[in-house]
Amino acid sequence: MKREGYTNREGYTFYPTDHCGVIRLKNTSISLYYLAMELNEIGKRNKFSRTFRASTGRIKQLRIEIPNEATRVDFDKYVVNINNEIKKLKEELLKTELKINEVIRGNL
Repeated sequence: MKREGYTNREGYTFYPTDHCGVIRLKNTSISLYYLAMELNEIGKRNKFSRTFRASTGRIKQLRIEIPNEATRVDFDKYVVNINNEIKKLKEELLKTELKINEVIRGNL
């Protein structure tokens, strides 16, 4: 029997298991960034680990409080700004590493 795969927004297909399910948001106004952060925090509080899995059964029992829209929008803006800053810094680091390699090659 062929398992059904799911394709994410980036085009990657994955296959959920009993500890790697699929969360589908019914309400598009819910922040994916907030949801991911909240699930991570819940995982820490529940001490989910390689041996104590966040199985679909355990996940079904969780309750996540969603903040008001203004808070969600502010949170999303904050995360997007941080991600953009990380991207810029990675690009700067890559440019610096290329310059370092040019200097090293020029002195060999």
